[in-house]
Amino acid sequence: MPGMTTPTTIEGSLDAKNIAMRVVKGGIEMTDLMPLCQTVQVPELTATIPVYSIPAGNEDLGPLEESDIEGSEFTDVDFSLKKDRVKVAVTDESRYKSRAGDPLSLQISGASDRLAQLAMKKIVSAANTDPQTSAGADWGGDNNPLADIATAVSAIRPFRATGIAMGTVAFGNYVANSSISNFGAGNISAFENATAVVPGYNIPIYVSEEIDDNISDEAAVVVAQNAPGLVMGMGPVKARRKDLMSGGEVYQIDVWRQVKGNIHKTDSGTNKACYVLTGLNTA
Repeated sequence: MPGMTTPTTIEGSLDAKNIAMRVVKGGIEMTDLMPLCQTVQVPELTATIPVYSIPAGNEDLGPLEESDIEGSEFTDVDFSLKKDRVKVAVTDESRYKSRAGDPLSLQISGASDRLAQLAMKKIVSAANTDPQTSAGADWGGDNNPLADIATAVSAIRPFRATGIAMGTVAFGNYVANSSISNFGAGNISAFENATAVVPGYNIPIYVSEEIDDNISDEAAVVVAQNAPGLVMGMGPVKARRKDLMSGGEVYQIDVWRQVKGNIHKTDSGTNKACYVLTGLNTA
């Protein structure tokens, strides 16, 4: 599968591979914004991948009726991957003294989390590369968030919106807004559903501080993953183990990857499959 990392795709010694696999697998699982992207393998770090844009459709064709290829073209997506790096270390003393299992486990979790943060930063940065955008209403007041979301969903058609990522303030306003909380009046499970999926549009909601740090905590990003709106190029993984003369081991994990956006462009050159709403809190 594209984007799949297995022990056979990781370079390094068997011991280092096992550590790297745990770190990389954990990093992927912690990357909350990964569903916004499609993934492709770029094993040689550079690649040009042609993507067919908005294919035309023909309806109600008769028996043996031919149809022309029209209304679309190929867009080249150029990848040039750079690496992210994390390290985990363990001393001889920690191995001998530990009575709670593998002393590397906590570090592996931390390294996985760091890889996830780096991946989400790339995703948000790509989403914010020439997106369609507009200032929304203050979701912290009486304005219905669904009105702004409808604007974004309409703008990226004919692609179907598959995810919305919100900054922390935007999400807090969304949840507290009476238009949303009314969905759960007298029914807590209905409210929980409305805070996980946009009602009516069935668009999953993701919340990320990477939106806060790289766009705004008052912003929301609507993406059509299937367009694709964003593509993550997954490269090789290299693991190294160094035995320290001072008494310990260090494992270094290098992961090559890149996220590209703005593949399908509007007439004005913005990303047809990505829409950024800003100013969702004016208080």
